[in-house]
Amino acid sequence: MSPIDVLALSGSLRADSHNTALLRAARAIAPEGVAIDLYAGLRDIPPYDMDLDTPDRRPAPVAELRARIAAADALLIATPEFNYSIPGVLKNALDWVSTDWTGTEGLPLRRKPIALTGAAPTSFGSVRAQLALRQVFLWTDSDLVVKPEVIVFRSHERFNEEGNLTDPTTRRLLAELLDTLAHKVEAARAGVPAAVCRRTPTMNAPISSSPATTAPSAASVHGTVDARFAAVREELAAVAREEPGLSAQLAVRLHGRQVADLWTGPGVTGDSLFALYSSGKGAAHLVTALLVQDGVVDLDRPVARDWPEFAAAGKAGLTLRDLLAHRAGLLGTPEGLSSAELADERRLAELLAPLPPAWAPGSGYGYHAFTVTALTGEVVRRVTGRTLQEHYAERLRVPYGLDFHLGLPETEEPRYLPAQPAPSPAAGPVPAGLTALAFNTHADPPTDLVAYANTRGVRAGGSASSASVGTARGLAKLYAAAISPVDGRAPLLGPEVLAEFTTPHSPGVDLVTGERDHFLLGFEAQGVRYGSLSARAFGHSGAVGAQSFADPATGLAYSYTRRRFTPGGGGGAPENHRLIAAVTAALRGEGRSAR
Repeated sequence: MSPIDVLALSGSLRADSHNTALLRAARAIAPEGVAIDLYAGLRDIPPYDMDLDTPDRRPAPVAELRARIAAADALLIATPEFNYSIPGVLKNALDWVSTDWTGTEGLPLRRKPIALTGAAPTSFGSVRAQLALRQVFLWTDSDLVVKPEVIVFRSHERFNEEGNLTDPTTRRLLAELLDTLAHKVEAARAGVPAAVCRRTPTMNAPISSSPATTAPSAASVHGTVDARFAAVREELAAVAREEPGLSAQLAVRLHGRQVADLWTGPGVTGDSLFALYSSGKGAAHLVTALLVQDGVVDLDRPVARDWPEFAAAGKAGLTLRDLLAHRAGLLGTPEGLSSAELADERRLAELLAPLPPAWAPGSGYGYHAFTVTALTGEVVRRVTGRTLQEHYAERLRVPYGLDFHLGLPETEEPRYLPAQPAPSPAAGPVPAGLTALAFNTHADPPTDLVAYANTRGVRAGGSASSASVGTARGLAKLYAAAISPVDGRAPLLGPEVLAEFTTPHSPGVDLVTGERDHFLLGFEAQGVRYGSLSARAFGHSGAVGAQSFADPATGLAYSYTRRRFTPGGGGGAPENHRLIAAVTAALRGEGRSAR
């Protein structure tokens, strides 16, 4: 391999930055022939000024950076995450190097091979910053490494006091990232177009310049879309091209009317059933909201009045509202739970009732990944004599013909496509503490989510917290019916209950996931995650990367489902940011989204 010169930029100015340390680690483990030069002049780049952005007026530090990028064979960028996005100093520098207003200089970033990584102390690492950078580099027509995604979360656990990277999984993925970046450079030198030189990285694999051996199969998107939302189809096609083998569905409704019904992937149709895990929480919370609206259950009634065993260990004052807001502190059991126990919400409620909460009531909140609907469902069962699943089938699934199931009938099994594991899991330590308790990773053996969903008994049981199965069509119609007229019926939720369930209830940091302001009432606060949505947008994600919601401010209902896990998929797969941006841009009449 001919020598490859990589210019490395850290998005952090801190002297002891983990992102700068990540670049130093990359330099130490780079493949033979790859030299990584750490750029240290980011602090000297002045704020972008278009009046000065010409060859004869640019500040000297800017001119130097442009020249160094142009001379480098590739870029490696490590970024923290500020306010869910790119640090200002890094974005400012990229603005300076992405222009050629005179048309005489060339664009330093055009076709430049670029690899991204990033470290942050939160449970989501720098995933949102990396997504924002991907949008930037799509615009600059750079040759971006798509896989592996090296998202270093809880970075303080990955470096020692001297700032050395000690986590072996992160080191392995970082080495794969560098190997893939080197492959891109070699492929470009050999004249292979960027669109066909992507590959699944393999450590120390020989680099081939033959398009016949490296070209992925073309991605096809099927289904229908209103002309106004044509850009949404294009965005899904772009997502599919960047992840060969992606199996996914996307459905969108506006004011109750379907405007997009799309799917992609081998053997996938709009009727294919996927494992959607926590997406069922949204259906369960909608049932609870309807029971509140009917006056059947009371949000502020102590749970123990209807479920006396729940009063044990200091929980007598907890209310249904506390359960829905993830404030109960009943994340799991100390010894861990079997898959059979996780799938049986009645049994799970029985096991949780005598336990003390993981934190003092009123002092915090944390995502009850497996347990929230076991708790709320037990309240519903004791008050009404019927389970959440029975209420859902009677009031929602059957009347609306929803292809979304809390308990999959055996007759529907032929349509089920088994869940698939992620090709390369995100780097990270084994979860500990409350996170391990909530996701049952402290059990022996830890819960394998892929095997869990692919068990017939789990799908049949229909735990609303973890075992939902369905289509994007079904979920989009569910959320549309909540806020809009559907099938000749009035919106399910009246103004008062809708306002109650779309009001933030859990401010501050989620003690399990590290997210801030995570929940409304039961539902996840989607406006916090996706900036183009309103503060009242409500819905729920699914572990595989699924995302669904309704936005009362615009009448939008959205659902994206996928078959294969993606690193960082909890909270919705990263591509949801792009797809939602395309949907809301079309809604505003802006045509193509800002890819």
